[in-house]
Amino acid sequence: MASSTGLVWKVALGVFLGGSALLLATCGVLGVAGNAAMKEQERAGETLARQLYPEVPIEEVRSKREAAERAARPKTLPPGHRCINGQTFRRVENGWVQISSTCTP
Repeated sequence: MASSTGLVWKVALGVFLGGSALLLATCGVLGVAGNAAMKEQERAGETLARQLYPEVPIEEVRSKREAAERAARPKTLPPGHRCINGQTFRRVENGWVQISSTCTP
């Protein structure tokens, strides 16, 4: 019976490692496929923009899209600053001081 218990943990370890490898491979394939799909949608959007607005250069459309994406991203705060309930606070020696600017958490 002692030899069969040694086999059990080896089988369990093999199943765990095999499952982990399969999960890792699946995530890699899905990541590559998702990236390809996003690039394809971006190209389709640019093609549609060319059809709808042929007089506007595609570089202008691309720059406007990138500017909108940058504006939608939350702003990074400098070190020692925190965003609490939409207000910016700065760390001081004995606590926090409210800064007049607003922020997005």
